Amino acid sequence: MFDHLTGTRRSSFGLRLLFCLLATLAVLPTSIVYADATDDLIKKQMSAFDEKVMDGNPQAAMAIFQKMLDKYRNHASMLAWQGRVALMQRNGPAAMEALNRALQLKPDHPVANAVMASLEFQTGKQQQAIQRIEKALAKNPDSPDLLQLSAELKMQQMQSPEALKIWQKIADNKDNTDMQRANAYSKVGELEMQAGQHAAAATALGKALEHRWHPNVAMAHIQMLHKSGAGQEAVTAIAEFKKKLNDDPRLAQVKAQALKQLSPIESDLVFYTLETDLKADKFNAYLFDHKAKRIRKSLEGKTDKASKEKLTKVDALILDGLMRDLKETFGRESVSSSWVKKKAGQVKEQAAKVSGDKATNAIDFANQVIADVESKDNAQIESALALAKSGWSLQDFAYPDDDQKKVLEDKGLPILKASYGPLGEALEQYYAAKQSQRQAPAYEELARQFIDNPTDAAIQTKLANAFYEHARKIDATGDDGYDKVLPPLVWAKIPGKTTSPNWDKTIQERYDNAFTLWNNYKVNDRLEARRWDDLLAGYDRIIEVYPLHGALIGRAKVHYYAGNDKQAFEDMAASVAVKAWEYRHTFYRTTYRNAWVVNGVQSVLELHDVLAGTGSSTQPYPTLPTVEMTRIIRDKKWGDIGPYLVMEHKKDSFAKDLIDDMKFGPKLNRVEILNALAREWNEASEDQAKRDQIVEQAKVLKSHGHPSFGILEIKKEMSDEEKIKILEGIVRNTELGGAYEPLIHFLLASIYEKQGDIEKAKLQYNAGAEGWNVDQLKIKMQIVCAQKRDQLEGEVESKELFDRYVAYQEDFKKRSTEFKNDTLELYRWECVLNRLLALKANTTWALHKRHNIRTKLTFYKGAIADLKYVQEKDDKAKKDVIAALLGFNYMKMGDYENAIAEYSKAIGLGYNKTWAFIDRGELYRSAGKAKEAVEDFTKVLEIDPDNDKALEERADLYEWYLKDNKAALADLQKQRSVRISKRAKLKTKDPLAEYMLDTNVIDFRIANLKAKIARGNLDKMFGN
Repeated sequence: MFDHLTGTRRSSFGLRLLFCLLATLAVLPTSIVYADATDDLIKKQMSAFDEKVMDGNPQAAMAIFQKMLDKYRNHASMLAWQGRVALMQRNGPAAMEALNRALQLKPDHPVANAVMASLEFQTGKQQQAIQRIEKALAKNPDSPDLLQLSAELKMQQMQSPEALKIWQKIADNKDNTDMQRANAYSKVGELEMQAGQHAAAATALGKALEHRWHPNVAMAHIQMLHKSGAGQEAVTAIAEFKKKLNDDPRLAQVKAQALKQLSPIESDLVFYTLETDLKADKFNAYLFDHKAKRIRKSLEGKTDKASKEKLTKVDALILDGLMRDLKETFGRESVSSSWVKKKAGQVKEQAAKVSGDKATNAIDFANQVIADVESKDNAQIESALALAKSGWSLQDFAYPDDDQKKVLEDKGLPILKASYGPLGEALEQYYAAKQSQRQAPAYEELARQFIDNPTDAAIQTKLANAFYEHARKIDATGDDGYDKVLPPLVWAKIPGKTTSPNWDKTIQERYDNAFTLWNNYKVNDRLEARRWDDLLAGYDRIIEVYPLHGALIGRAKVHYYAGNDKQAFEDMAASVAVKAWEYRHTFYRTTYRNAWVVNGVQSVLELHDVLAGTGSSTQPYPTLPTVEMTRIIRDKKWGDIGPYLVMEHKKDSFAKDLIDDMKFGPKLNRVEILNALAREWNEASEDQAKRDQIVEQAKVLKSHGHPSFGILEIKKEMSDEEKIKILEGIVRNTELGGAYEPLIHFLLASIYEKQGDIEKAKLQYNAGAEGWNVDQLKIKMQIVCAQKRDQLEGEVESKELFDRYVAYQEDFKKRSTEFKNDTLELYRWECVLNRLLALKANTTWALHKRHNIRTKLTFYKGAIADLKYVQEKDDKAKKDVIAALLGFNYMKMGDYENAIAEYSKAIGLGYNKTWAFIDRGELYRSAGKAKEAVEDFTKVLEIDPDNDKALEERADLYEWYLKDNKAALADLQKQRSVRISKRAKLKTKDPLAEYMLDTNVIDFRIANLKAKIARGNLDKMFGN
């Protein structure tokens, strides 16, 4: 009943993110066990992220996430959060990568373990997830994230008492987030309700609502209050619930059903009199007025004496209520004078309906209130203008920081809203006269021109040069650096929270559309494949819609890596200038200090010096390291870059970005640098100090998985098992080439041979020789491995040896489900197939098997070579299947153009598997070809009308790319009905299957689309 916060799906961070996160935030961790100041900062920002999401501001939420990711991308807690966000987007590989990195830094990290357990549950590894939870709880017994997953498990296993204790522990911990405590209290309420404890259930559900309101919990709360006999509380709860139903457009779809459920409860409740409400300690003017009007309406028009007497009494009580409301309102400093005067006017209006001293006294009091308010207004205006003249801006009055709030409080001044009567009018008049005094830098107008014309190269060049000229004259490192980059605007009017005179609807729509394209664009594979033209084309498509900050930085880096220094500089300069413009010209953003606006200045200056070939170590922004690293990278002298890996680079400098890319980013230069450092280490055999220095430089790139550096971890005193663990770990690191280093295989095989495991030693020596005959090899260590293998095999006939390796192959095949993702076993298997090919040439069946192994080992080029050989030599091979597999491997290596071509060839040959259409559809979407992508997902639905992924993806395309909300709505409604039908057909209670068929997210998206369609119809009606 209360699983309202479960369920997940992939989501692009756009306007719909709110609805996705409402359904995921409780399943995924939302807090961290914090141990230092950085952890605490990340915790606060995570809470801010969740609040922005729940407040319906996903762009702001994503900005918080991106800012923290840029700043702490290698911090364990930040990596755990990154994994959580990736899992919310249903991007399993990205989540796995981030979580593995977090667990490498902190193996016991509770949030990383909790998110990883969630991922394992979703992928069918339930036992593994359970073991992970139990192990992590042993280390972190108070972690709310781990406790939550453990409690869910207890409920699934029908262990209610144990689950109740855990949920109560989470709920009672004041250090937990509102989201966690709300979910825990709702679970406590559910369990208490199941036990028939209605009062206890009502108490728990009420506490849940205090931390986070939700319609299901609110409805259950009302039902429990009713059953426990708490009538007055139930009436109050119903009124609050109805207000939520009316105020929140997302609840429009459930409103009718909710009111229907409430009707019998309302009719069954005792009618509490207005006198009772008026005497209540917590007088609620809104509820009182609502009830009074309802009672008065039922009495109007009745002529009998009893009704007239009741009406007179009700009017007197209404006056009492208005008087009480006025006194309470007048006593609050935060209430505007115009609101108080409005309340006083209501009292006078109601007093006219009542006779006697009560009416006279009420009118006198109301008049005195109006006089006092007007006097207070004059005093506030004088005090506020004094602050304005001292340097306060209109934003300071509307969005003050903590210190400014204290000043306002001390002076008895309110925080301004969009309209604030005489005080607001006086301030607006004052600032209107100051607007013309602001000195705007030359680049500011160019930034707006570039936002309107992001493909105009001439405007961008002017903007970049103008920004550089401005940036080199200022020192943006101080506290006033932000204002030096772009001076604050003088605002003379307070716009609404999401509107601004300089940030119109058109810009917002372009921004949102570009943001959606940005979130759906695949970058890392293209970077690793160095597909610069493909990357630039993708970034261009995004920037054509709107010059998004992230896309400009991404394009700047691609231009830099490709050697286009001028364009790299211009894109970086434009990214800072545009971001500065956005945050100055959008009123509700002006209270935030976007780090990139200040820190990006340094990268602009550095890239200009890269372009000019100059640099300095004495400027406020030292650029010499960047210039020197650029030269090394361009000349591919990887060994020379070692000192820069351990250099203390200025925070957020472009030089540090380069190092971070090498350490954490795509596989651009990491392997080349480590190989070069390894060669340098070997050459420095007589210089131990230099060797130690090189090892320290290599550690920055996590060199323990590199063959040359990983082997240094082996010590003489280690046991064979400890040595095997290190060596096998190196082999399993395909990124750093451990599987293809013959020395590692030789050492492993030697230990196996020493232990008497001859069969394993033979296979390992064979892996060191890559499976080939001695006469086919040139590398000395490979030849040694081949000789040792042949020596252990002894003199055998060719056919007998071939049959022996066939038997090995069959054994690997039988055991493949045990080690399907084990790099070491897969590589041994590949080398067994190599051996078969060496013993009997052109064995296409071996190539068939080997390509699949190479794909799993991420050796995509080798897999493609095998497939092409089979395609050419094997007339019996299914050409459509081969083409589809080629498409998959091209896609995995970032060659999306060839991937699309091969998938198209396969489909043209009659290949009708839905996965091929789905892959090609995603590739088309990433290439900006939305219509072609829709056609592919439509084809999937022709083959499989109930395909969940195709319905979801096509709905995304309709909504965010083709702007066809009605078509998107139809797909989501179909997806919802499909999930409900499949859920009903589940024969056994499978929590994972039920979880994957949840419809909460879809329901919210449907409600959102209906609202968007309704708004669009209204715009058309009024000609907007």
